[in-house]
Amino acid sequence: RPDIKVKRLLKFFDVSKSGYYDWRERQPSARAIEDVELKQKFQQIFTENKGRYGSPRIFKTLQKQGYNIGKKRVERLYNALGLVARVMRVTTRSAFYKRFLTTGTNLRPDGAVPLAKDKVWVADVTYLKVKGVWRYLSVIMDLYSRRIISWSLDKNRTMDVTKRTLENAVKKRKPSGDLMLHTDRGVE
Repeated sequence: RPDIKVKRLLKFFDVSKSGYYDWRERQPSARAIEDVELKQKFQQIFTENKGRYGSPRIFKTLQKQGYNIGKKRVERLYNALGLVARVMRVTTRSAFYKRFLTTGTNLRPDGAVPLAKDKVWVADVTYLKVKGVWRYLSVIMDLYSRRIISWSLDKNRTMDVTKRTLENAVKKRKPSGDLMLHTDRGVE
């Protein structure tokens, strides 16, 4: 605050006048300058790896690049930057899902290309980042023409995305006769 005098603060904190002015005029140490450079390097490595690197991986990367730096220093500077690495979520498969994958036979073991359109459609669901938000994309492609018949994008990974894509494909193509929908047997 501008209304409090320096002399009063020095007395309150029991600091000498010469010590205060010496501290104020002191140049940053070589270590402090190096810390600033290292923080910039950390930020660069973190950004290049899309936020997936924590302090252990940054430590290993710096060692490979020839930096002589300790683990504790990397941890201290990493935490000072407030960086938090993205963590992969571990999921377990249910018994139902395992039974679902082991029952039934592959109707296309040879993977032969069909001889006409609307005989074999292939479908899949994937996720992608759109404007920083994860979205789920469901796609159906005609294997003969290799053209996308229908697609649907949604913020939630549910069966509705796949169902909507299939309904749109059937409306659009109106297939007659035998048609096979081939998937990777995912839960959607």
